[in-house]
Amino acid sequence: MKVLIRNFRTGLYLADRTKIPPPSPGQLPWTNDPEKAHDFKLIDRVAEWVSLWRLEHVEIGFGFNLRGSTSITVVPLEKAVGVAYAQ
Repeated sequence: MKVLIRNFRTGLYLADRTKIPPPSPGQLPWTNDPEKAHDFKLIDRVAEWVSLWRLEHVEIGFGFNLRGSTSITVVPLEKAVGVAYAQ
């Protein structure tokens, strides 16, 4: 299982920097391909990144590889972490 950050407004996933370089210094790369998304492995790591980078409009995506195809289930960040993040 992969643990991903997904922007629910754009539908893009936070990309793995080894697969997609950032567009410019200080910016984060995004992708529409969950296979190229960064796997945080743990929900706690997602919460740390969201707080550190002050990401807005994001949810957690759980990626499951089923018969060679990735299925993504998304969950609101507040439900997955159990904490509402103040802006």
